[in-house]
Amino acid sequence: MDTIVFSALEQICSHDATSLTLPHFYTTLPLLCPSLKQALWTNLISILSLRFECKGAFVDAGDVRIQRVKKAEEMKVKVVAVECLVNSFVGIYDIVASDAGFSERQRKLSSIS
Repeated sequence: MDTIVFSALEQICSHDATSLTLPHFYTTLPLLCPSLKQALWTNLISILSLRFECKGAFVDAGDVRIQRVKKAEEMKVKVVAVECLVNSFVGIYDIVASDAGFSERQRKLSSIS
């Protein structure tokens, strides 16, 4: 399960500030049966560095409306990584301490490669 969750996190972080819908994960991850989809979703909503968007507004991960993956799919919930998780994914751990002068454009370009 960890491998699937890490793969999903990689997809989320590689999209930077853009959000991904649940069906997107199913096209790039191995075929998932309904119980694995629910297990993946349960893991994702427990990650504090992820935010969930529905109809242009953020929804709390604890919201009962999105606890079941099927309902979240119907609501077209999108998953967004907060900036610190994206930065960690691309290798920027403490931009202030590093004094690297890494611009926003450079950070976005580094997540592409």
